[in-house]
Amino acid sequence: IHGPTELVTSAKRPVPLNWHFSMKSSMLPLLNEKGNGMNR
Repeated sequence: IHGPTELVTSAKRPVPLNWHFSMKSSMLPLLNEKGNGMNR
């Protein structure tokens, strides 16, 4: 029933991973515009 299998791995993400945080009335990006520090 099952044929041979092969593991395929990739480090490339087709869609960028973006982190956000929420406050009482909004959702904001976690990182600053350069992506190298916390958004303040």
